[in-house]
Amino acid sequence: MAKNWERAAFIKARAAAGDLECGRAFLRDLTPFIWRKHLDFAALEDVHSIKRQILSAHKSAELGVPVFDVKLGRGGIRDIELFAQTQQLILGGRNRALRVSGTLAALDALTEAGAIAAEARDALRGAYDFFRGVEHRIQMLEDAQTHRVPADEGARVRVAALCGFESLAAFDAALIEQRSIVAEIDHQLFGRGESLADPMGSLIFTGVEDQPETLETIAKLGFANPALISQTIRGWHHGRIRAMRAERARELLTRLTPRLLRAFAAAGDSIGRLSGSARFSPGSMQGFRCFRCLRRGRRFWI
Repeated sequence: MAKNWERAAFIKARAAAGDLECGRAFLRDLTPFIWRKHLDFAALEDVHSIKRQILSAHKSAELGVPVFDVKLGRGGIRDIELFAQTQQLILGGRNRALRVSGTLAALDALTEAGAIAAEARDALRGAYDFFRGVEHRIQMLEDAQTHRVPADEGARVRVAALCGFESLAAFDAALIEQRSIVAEIDHQLFGRGESLADPMGSLIFTGVEDQPETLETIAKLGFANPALISQTIRGWHHGRIRAMRAERARELLTRLTPRLLRAFAAAGDSIGRLSGSARFSPGSMQGFRCFRCLRRGRRFWI
């Protein structure tokens, strides 16, 4: 079992160390998993949910400001990468020419295939090159693996100078302009779906480790043991409950989790209720009905 974000990640995978032939054989074996012959529109919604979780975590949804994470922020590098990778996942099963690893090469291939317009490709290429240049200069200035445009004007002036801008105002305007261009093209593919953020903060349950920001948010919601809550919900996402092994069920769970946690927190004895739900099984009528409602997109109840 694996998720669509793992399929997207393997688009860029390559054997780099150790037994290279073994690594290449592994990637060849994954070809049917990554590149499915049917039109994989489920990947579109699934990757969109990942994008919204990234935005929730990095709190950079406002396009009209120059201070943001150029890699993960809205209108930045990750948006361009996911724009290309999602269409590769949808169309690459039938078109081998789309099975390329580089983001810019993927944009070229998608244009050749007629999936995106040349104007969109050129705009995204220009933004990608621009943001990569800014990212490198931020890291030169900070001497660290960081991707965030400095909030301090003095530091930002230095980044602007390194990027060849004569004034901070011109640099800030360019950042905002490029973000807006990427976001507008991105919206044509993904739309403007609802945010997955809770008003109190980030709720991220992908990956294999607890996210510090997520633990803080869970604590703010009133849970006494945030780590237990996080581990339980991550277990659901990993398919440890049979009802959550369907891709559609996990997508709906991602959407419902913020409201679900608020409902548990407001009900009292939140740890007991959540732990009880984690023990549901298809053999239990209450558990079966609860998760069946989730899979059908209905209100989740306990």
